[in-house]
Amino acid sequence: MTEEMKEPSKEAPKAIVLSVYIGAITGFIFLVSVSFCIGDITSTADSTTGVPLIQIFYDSTDSVVGACFLASLITVIVLVCANALLAEDLSYAMPLLVRIMAWCTGRARVLPGPYTLGSYGIFLNIIGFLFLLFASITFNFPTVNPVDQGNMNYTSAAIGVIGLISIVTWLATGRKNFTGPDTGARNGELDGRQIGVAGSEKGSEPI
Repeated sequence: MTEEMKEPSKEAPKAIVLSVYIGAITGFIFLVSVSFCIGDITSTADSTTGVPLIQIFYDSTDSVVGACFLASLITVIVLVCANALLAEDLSYAMPLLVRIMAWCTGRARVLPGPYTLGSYGIFLNIIGFLFLLFASITFNFPTVNPVDQGNMNYTSAAIGVIGLISIVTWLATGRKNFTGPDTGARNGELDGRQIGVAGSEKGSEPI
């Protein structure tokens, strides 16, 4: 996706960071709004719906249709976001793992760019990877025990199906036909500094 952006080395990190800020702000607004709409806390917690949020929707709208509509929106968001969040965590974890492995094997290169963590980079990469690994595992846990088909967390199944399709697609066609974005590096159009090779100058051989 970033190959279609202008200045992706700057704009892509901005988009990632801004998504966190936007999510925090909108989430805070939603939580404050829901909190102000809570009536009696005990009756809300002991709602016959089994979901206090649905009870809050019903108390706020005084309409079964309205409560069901809002609840259906939340359900769709939860189902979509759960899979998207886990996929996002894995997509963040993979480059961190590659970077850590390169550092451990002594094959890491300096990757110059507008954002750098300096000497703290490898330690922050390890912390980030461990957190993402923890989150990717715990997000697959069901919310109650014992587990049955009704309360099972099917996020792991969805990610597993996507992963299986990806592996089969890669083995069947991807490894033969995928070339990646055309950065011009194959034709020698980029200098060493642009392709992330430390200590090389324009027109010189990468080291």
